[in-house]
Amino acid sequence: MAFSFGSIRACLWTPGLLSGAGSMTEVTQSSRILFVDRFRGLAVVAMFFVHTAVAWLQPRYRGGDYWYWSMKVSGLVAPSFLFLAGLAMVMAVWRVRAKGGDERALRRHLVRRGFEIWALGYALHFTFWALDHFWGPWTKSLRVDVLHCIGSGLVVLPWIAWPRRYNWSALALFFLIAVLGQVFYYIPFQDHVPSALAGYVTLRSHQALFPVVPNWAWMALGLVVGGLWMPLKDRPEREVLFWVGLLAAMAVLQVTAFYSHWLYYYRPVYVAGLWGYGWPRRGLFHLVMIKAVLVLGLFALMRLAAVALDRLKHRPIVLLGETSLFVYSVHLMFVYHIGGKYLKRRLDPMWQFVGACILALVMFVLAVVWYRKRRAVRQWLDAAWSKGDILFAFFARLMGRKNHPLV
Repeated sequence: MAFSFGSIRACLWTPGLLSGAGSMTEVTQSSRILFVDRFRGLAVVAMFFVHTAVAWLQPRYRGGDYWYWSMKVSGLVAPSFLFLAGLAMVMAVWRVRAKGGDERALRRHLVRRGFEIWALGYALHFTFWALDHFWGPWTKSLRVDVLHCIGSGLVVLPWIAWPRRYNWSALALFFLIAVLGQVFYYIPFQDHVPSALAGYVTLRSHQALFPVVPNWAWMALGLVVGGLWMPLKDRPEREVLFWVGLLAAMAVLQVTAFYSHWLYYYRPVYVAGLWGYGWPRRGLFHLVMIKAVLVLGLFALMRLAAVALDRLKHRPIVLLGETSLFVYSVHLMFVYHIGGKYLKRRLDPMWQFVGACILALVMFVLAVVWYRKRRAVRQWLDAAWSKGDILFAFFARLMGRKNHPLV
């Protein structure tokens, strides 16, 4: 079916999201998914403004209040995506269990999906290196980014913290990774292993943008919250209590973060034999706890306000959330390469804001097109995986060979 502006109108209206008068007890399963996609869509919109600020703002504006709050928002975008990736894993498991499906097949699917996202992360960085006319060393394409965190998490986490009601293993993993991020920061991995691998475990490597330690902690947190939340889908009164209790738990995390800060600031702890290094005064563990409080707070508040927000039918935001992987991949090329050639560090805050709004509009139109075409791409990938030779399938499709059906 050809793309038209009628398809945009069709994506802007989704009937039947709510049933009844609109109380918490009347929120349907479709609105639950809508609520999660809305949260992801808001993270996508925040990402547009943050990335354009980093790439397009003039240097003289880097230091004022506008830049300060842009960086504060930037610090919550990646944790939100990773948290929702863990939550989506739980939702998939509960959906399969409700239908009596094969959980082992789902585990294999999650692992396969993880490898796809992992490979996409490297493919994007190679593409960016090529768009820069192969400037700099080829190892630039091996930098560890958000997609590598999500992909590797989907490959590893299903084997060590499979979603369940009370996921103590995921809760322990959350705190363990937060602590390891604190410890690993002062271990010089980059001096002993290839930098492309060191980028997975330490921020000190020049190959690291988002190392899995401590960023896997957000996915583990999604497993914990999702495991507690999903069994309540048919018990709405208890769900309300759960979200209120989650907000109360945030207060506990805030106290934990405060005292961890107090511990580092007034009584620095030194780990014996740890290459002579001490723990920093403002540590990564403290930062992880603070971000956990903020992400969980936004998530809980949006869930409690889901009925009111569903009445507004924010379909563009939801659509951006549903196509977030595509939008993330494409908008980076616009921000840093296509538009970056002409706008790099040349705009004031007002024009950067206008540019971010234009970018959001363009990405929404592209997301509509992708939303209508992604099923064919998904069928092609599934067929390629099933044949066990995805590279051959790709080149066969690229060359238009008819003797190697893909879908």
